[in-house]
Amino acid sequence: MNHPWKNRLKFPPKSGKTTLIGILLILTAVPLWAFRFQPISADLAPRGPEAVHTFIAENTGSDPIALRVRMFTRESRLDGREVNRDAADKFVVFPQQMVLRPGQVQAIRIQWRGPEQIDREQAFRIVAEQLPVEFESRQTQGGAINIMFRYRGAVYILPENPRHQVAIRSITPIIQDSKPAAELIFENSGNAHTILNDLSLTISAQDNPDSTISFTPEELPGIAGENLLAGALRRVVLPLPDHLAGRGLSAEFSFTAVR
Repeated sequence: MNHPWKNRLKFPPKSGKTTLIGILLILTAVPLWAFRFQPISADLAPRGPEAVHTFIAENTGSDPIALRVRMFTRESRLDGREVNRDAADKFVVFPQQMVLRPGQVQAIRIQWRGPEQIDREQAFRIVAEQLPVEFESRQTQGGAINIMFRYRGAVYILPENPRHQVAIRSITPIIQDSKPAAELIFENSGNAHTILNDLSLTISAQDNPDSTISFTPEELPGIAGENLLAGALRRVVLPLPDHLAGRGLSAEFSFTAVR
């Protein structure tokens, strides 16, 4: 049974679920390489001057570094796993590769070259990664571990009137690990993503609304605080007390919507 969600609409600074990943590589140089890449999230229009956006890379280390910037599609599976595929045919990125001296700042321009008319928000990843290039000026000192950095940011191509629409598509009593549980399918049928901040949820018996169990954001891993892309489904399994086992269930939830 679906219930309307209660939405306290807020728009703080963008959260792109940006990830900073350290990859350990065995190299011969000792210095720690590092850089900054901003912003972490950007909204683009499918046409016109707003179809272009500029990102900034800065070498914050004391040695030259080589960087590469690429674009990837972004899809969400039912279990929340993200699937990425090369999206070089959808964007112009300039420059794609660069060498930055210590303290140097470089502007990277991306431009959408996909369809000019879209009905649903298109989600992408912009990935800026440090390349394992050894420069002659670098002083080497035996075998050491360097940390190569990678930034994963979010890029969205917006349709007209972007709007999320989140509901519980289904709720089913199940048995998991020999214990009663509920399988919920969340659906964003809107044409734009949203982040489910401060999500809370109450499950009730259909034949007795006073027989309930409530969940706080901390008790909703895998869905609370998650980014639900336009058109995406998300499966969540939650434990149930014995008095709700095997009964028809309904659910209500509320969250703070964040772009």
